[in-house]
Amino acid sequence: MSDRIDTKNHATVKALLEYRDRLALTDTVLARRYIGISKTTWSQLQNGTYPAQDPSAMLDKCEAALQLLSDEIERAEAGGHRAAIVELPHVKAAISGIKGCYGAPQNRLVMFLAPSGGGKTTLARKLQEVYRGAFVAIEATETWRGSYFNAAADVAEALGITEAFTNPRAVEKAVFDALTTTPRIIGIDEGHYCGPQALNFVKAILNNTPSRVVILSIPQLWARMEEKAFEEAKQLRRRTHAKIVVERVEASDARRFLAARLPGYDARAADEREVVGACVAAANAFGLYDTLERICAEVGNEAGGKDASLDVVTAAIKRVEALRS
Repeated sequence: MSDRIDTKNHATVKALLEYRDRLALTDTVLARRYIGISKTTWSQLQNGTYPAQDPSAMLDKCEAALQLLSDEIERAEAGGHRAAIVELPHVKAAISGIKGCYGAPQNRLVMFLAPSGGGKTTLARKLQEVYRGAFVAIEATETWRGSYFNAAADVAEALGITEAFTNPRAVEKAVFDALTTTPRIIGIDEGHYCGPQALNFVKAILNNTPSRVVILSIPQLWARMEEKAFEEAKQLRRRTHAKIVVERVEASDARRFLAARLPGYDARAADEREVVGACVAAANAFGLYDTLERICAEVGNEAGGKDASLDVVTAAIKRVEALRS
C-alpha cells in the first residue's frame, strides 16, 4: 500500500492558500465558489485530516480551481496597483454602519442593497480586509427559503463547526454559543434567498448573541422576498442600524476609479469631463462598477493605462459594450 498523501503539505493546497490570501477570499468562498466543495472538506484538506485514504480525486478538483484562480490573479494584478479596492462612499458608509452598531443591544443589522455590479463583492472584500478572521462570509441559497435548519447549518459550517446536526435546536445552540464566545460579523450574500424561517434565524442571532450581521442583496429581489415574508421582514427592519442602497454610478465615483486604476488619468485634462461623462453613461447603462472596472482594464491594456484620453477611453467603452451586447 502506498503512503498516505499529506494534503496539508501538498503543493496544490499550499498554492490555493496563497491565492486565497492574495485575493482576500474567505475559506467559505474559496471552497464553495471556486473548488465546489464544502468549507468542512476544505478545512480537512488544509489540516491534513481528509478522511479518504486516496485524496487524488479531491486534489484534482483543487488543481482545477487553482487554474481558475491563477487566471483571476493575472487579471487582477495586470497593471500592478489596479487590484486595490477603490474607496467608494457606499463602501465607507457600510463600514461606518458596522462600526456604529458595535455593542448595540439588538440593532446590529446593516443592509447593503445594490444591483449586479453595484459593489457587493467589493464590500465583502473590504470587510475581509478590515476584520480578517472576525468576518465570516456566507452565501444564502435556495435551501434557505423555507428552512430554519438549513440557514443555521450553513452558518455553523461557515463558523467551522464540524458536528453533524440532525435538529434545528442543536445547531442553533452551537451557533449561538460560538457567536457569543467569539463575536463575529456575519456577512450574508444573496440575502434575497432568505424566507420567513431564515429571517427568523437572523433575528435570533441579533437577539441572542452580540455578533453583527450584514445582509447583501439585489434591491428588487429583496423587496420581492419582503412581500412574501412581510411580518418577519418588518421585525428585522426594527433591528436594522443602517441601510445603504446603491442605485447608480456618480461622476465622483468614476473619478475615484480612474484615479486609482489609470496612471494616465489627469483630473486637469481638457477632456476630463467628457472622459468621466462617457464612463458614467456606460456604467449606468449596464453593470455599474463592474463596467467601470472593465473599462479601466481595457484602457490599462493600452500602454499600461498611461493614456487616458477621451479617444482611448471611448474606444475601450466600445470594446466593453461589444462584449456585453
